[in-house]
Amino acid sequence: MKYVVEFEKSGIAKYISQLDFQRTISRAMRRANLPLAYSHGFNPHPQLSFAAPLAVGISSECELFEAELYEEADENIFSENLNNALPDCIRIIKVKKDSLKNCPVNAGVYKVECENAPDAKIIDIFMSRDTIEMDKKTKGGIKQLDIKTDIFGISVNNNTIEMTLAAGSQRNLRPFLVTDAIKKYTGHDCGYCKYHRVKLLNM
Repeated sequence: MKYVVEFEKSGIAKYISQLDFQRTISRAMRRANLPLAYSHGFNPHPQLSFAAPLAVGISSECELFEAELYEEADENIFSENLNNALPDCIRIIKVKKDSLKNCPVNAGVYKVECENAPDAKIIDIFMSRDTIEMDKKTKGGIKQLDIKTDIFGISVNNNTIEMTLAAGSQRNLRPFLVTDAIKKYTGHDCGYCKYHRVKLLNM
């Protein structure tokens, strides 16, 4: 039985690596007496999968993971018991009987609060480029890639940049790299930034 869980990460939770975060969820589900299913074989692992995992340092109000249970559970009890077993910086918003296959994700919307936000003219100069090449970590190592095709939209409102970026297993762009690219190609340093994901999309 598969369930999709929508949750928030705030405060110190944004500094937990994805692997440690998966362990945190797994332990919390055991404390909540939820019948989490495990894989078979010599090294059983919990049947959890995450949609577009966050990079360390980004908070969110819209994350999703799928949990497979070996027994059916009431969605409201699932949510309440798991919230009671988690720290305040991780909050379950909603649980529904579903699969991530029915909730495809390929983009994320981020709000970036900047110490020194660029104005609209700088963003126009930045996005008018034919290519935006940056060093990016890939499975094959560090490579210089054109990230412009992974920037679906970008705008500025006061001290906040809103970015819609590729997010998923096939294509993924971290907002840190975009603020670094703005500095590289326009000379504008955004200074200290807070990164927050507000929405996951299928575009």
